[in-house]
Amino acid sequence: GVSVINFSMTSRYCEERGWIVHPNEEEDPERKTILEWARGRLQLAIRKSNEQFEYRRRNGEDKHLIIQHYGEARRDGGKMRKAPSILSSTLSTASRPLLTRSSNRLIPMPQIPELKSSSIGHRFFTQLPDGTAFVLYPAGRPAICCSTGTNIGYYTNVFSDSPDMDLLATFTPSGRGVVYHKNNAIRFLSTEKGGQLSDDEGKVTRKWKWPQYNGKLSSAVIIQISPNIIFRCVNRLQMFLYYNLHGEKKRITVGYAEGAQIPKDPEDLVSE
Repeated sequence: GVSVINFSMTSRYCEERGWIVHPNEEEDPERKTILEWARGRLQLAIRKSNEQFEYRRRNGEDKHLIIQHYGEARRDGGKMRKAPSILSSTLSTASRPLLTRSSNRLIPMPQIPELKSSSIGHRFFTQLPDGTAFVLYPAGRPAICCSTGTNIGYYTNVFSDSPDMDLLATFTPSGRGVVYHKNNAIRFLSTEKGGQLSDDEGKVTRKWKWPQYNGKLSSAVIIQISPNIIFRCVNRLQMFLYYNLHGEKKRITVGYAEGAQIPKDPEDLVSE
């Protein structure tokens, strides 16, 4: 007759007799191949992420996306927020890098701005990851625009709150800057060597050379550019714009950015 063996896959007796064999997962070539492929893809993704993060850091594109609206100061109970500097930013909870266990490397998380309630007023301030920033009047017109033209520093323009958007002042990373009178005559002029003040007829009323070792001027230059914007100059490095409207405040640095060079040709602004 034919011998028949009855056994159960869960029977310990059958397993001890050798009737049931469990494959060794470590020796499974198919599983090993899949794990190696997945590990390789993960390591490649981590390496690319770190390379992109380092590239953005070297090119000054590691700042955080900031969006602020009019009315936020009042919503916060009248407590004024500390105005963040255009040239620096701090890590927020949503943008802190993630530390991987296997590689001990930092993987930057997406920088997502906090969404505000629709009851908040018009946009007041926006800063992009490359440092480009805009301060807007309540009507939506630009008050102050900071844009990148080189790898160091920002080009800043100040505009009036009018349909014509008159240019009130302009500054470059090399420390050169101009503030205008209402009749477009130069009121304040800054060069790499010094600066001067002039009245609305063009007559120079004050002239100076920059103090050595970044020392301060004998008296700071303070100009009310517009009803909501004040310019203050202490030395070549410490030049600031102060914007204040409806309880929202912003300070923007417009002085010399150390390391910035004067372009020799206008085309350099495009190629850099």
